[in-house]
Amino acid sequence: MSEGEISTLREVAAQAGVSRATASMALRGDVRIAVETRKRVKAAAEVVGYRADPVLAALSTRRWNRRNAANLAVCVDDEWLTRQSRRRPSWMEDCLDGMKETATQYGYTLTIVKWRRELMTWKDPDRVLQGRGVSGVLVLPFKRDGTKQLSLLNWDSYSVVEVGRVLSPFSWHRAGTDAFASMNLVCEKMLQMHISRVGLVQPLQAEERLRFESLGALAKEWYLSLDRKGLAMVNPCMPAVLDKESFLEWYFQEHPQVIVTATSGVLTWLSEAEVRVPDEVGVVLLNRDFSPHVNAAGVSQHLDEVGRAAIELMHGLVLRGQRGNVERRRELLIYPDWIDGDTLI
Repeated sequence: MSEGEISTLREVAAQAGVSRATASMALRGDVRIAVETRKRVKAAAEVVGYRADPVLAALSTRRWNRRNAANLAVCVDDEWLTRQSRRRPSWMEDCLDGMKETATQYGYTLTIVKWRRELMTWKDPDRVLQGRGVSGVLVLPFKRDGTKQLSLLNWDSYSVVEVGRVLSPFSWHRAGTDAFASMNLVCEKMLQMHISRVGLVQPLQAEERLRFESLGALAKEWYLSLDRKGLAMVNPCMPAVLDKESFLEWYFQEHPQVIVTATSGVLTWLSEAEVRVPDEVGVVLLNRDFSPHVNAAGVSQHLDEVGRAAIELMHGLVLRGQRGNVERRRELLIYPDWIDGDTLI
């Protein structure tokens, strides 16, 4: 082929020794085409230099399978549901609202699937999703280790986007919040208010899930403060199990001016210990949108925007026919905002 000449799908099919229709379906990752055939067709596309038009590819996908091509599933961990009402937590509802709105705009049908109740009870859970015509799966975080659930599905059959921090062993694109930016925002606010003793309170597992980005942003400020007036070094409170006893022991030992945490129970524990907020200590919540204390100071994570970003990532994967693991993972992170509140003077 001469330079600048555009290769065609017919050339890909001839190179791979398949029909044009099979080549088209294989390049879109259609599960009806054998895995080896899909690999052979994709290799042939590389050889002839074929690049699909994403808009035409999307139209072709709908033509071949109008009922099933545009179905997405978001898998949620049943353990997040409250035992009394079986309702989803508010952070999840916000995220799902963003997903539903954007999925509708792009023309997808979005189905919410529970891991334990709807997938783990079946010998072949892939049949559950395929029976609903699911071509893309969005995976929300598990309350605990989700390795067992993740091993249930054949991920090569789906386009996949991780939402938040799933701690998956697979290589998937991800949409989530920017934990490092959130703590940076808090530190900037504390410096503006001339507050120096800032104490981070997080369960160790929660900080591990965030890749220690909250601690990292705070440590950066401690380091920069070595040669200028800034934040003082306060030992963080990060026990394996964060409870009232461990928290109060830390508080009375360190005496921070402001506590930064994603655990709303800290406000209750301080009240029970007759520590006045914000007169004696300020509290900043890293997830203040979902706290029972509606007027708390802290960071708004905009989880509805995270849901929208996840669908946008998924849309690109579906258009390109990309299934399973990706070679280079991408992250689309949503920047937070600071919200003033009555837990900080």
